[in-house]
Amino acid sequence: MPLLVRAEGRVAPGRGLAAWRVVTWLLLLFAAIGGVQYINHGSAVWGELQRWPAGDTDHVPALQRMLAWDAAYLLVAFVIIVLCAGVILRQAWARSALRVAAVLLAAWALASGVLLASAMRALFPADTAVSLMVAQLPHSYLLALGMKAVAVPVLLWLAWRLGRPDVRARFMHRR
Repeated sequence: MPLLVRAEGRVAPGRGLAAWRVVTWLLLLFAAIGGVQYINHGSAVWGELQRWPAGDTDHVPALQRMLAWDAAYLLVAFVIIVLCAGVILRQAWARSALRVAAVLLAAWALASGVLLASAMRALFPADTAVSLMVAQLPHSYLLALGMKAVAVPVLLWLAWRLGRPDVRARFMHRR
């Protein structure tokens, strides 16, 4: 495919790499990976739930809540996958829906990140040096907090970008 170039030497509009498409593909990938994790965890919780008698009031309600959260997260992951696929296929209905979903996901990442940071702070006394605290924390906590810190501005940027007129014009409306 030949490179389409304007007189100024820039790539013609509508061609080339669009960062919002890359972010949409990444969001789809993360939702799919999350969905697989929720299925695996839910099946493990279901297996554990089958071991306990129905009258056990200590373990069964907690396992049922965990299973309900896994089902809810799996449903959200599926919705995100559908919305991302719609945006990748440039369907107009998916663009505005993914904008709303991206803002909601950013708010969720911010809220859960604040809760995670406060839980991490609660593990250590106030006089503990930051370097000692970081050295003693499991790396999964730091990775989760870092991913949430990156996800919030990226998701908000995606929501903003999908609302721009130049991007909006690329989507097909139903006839």
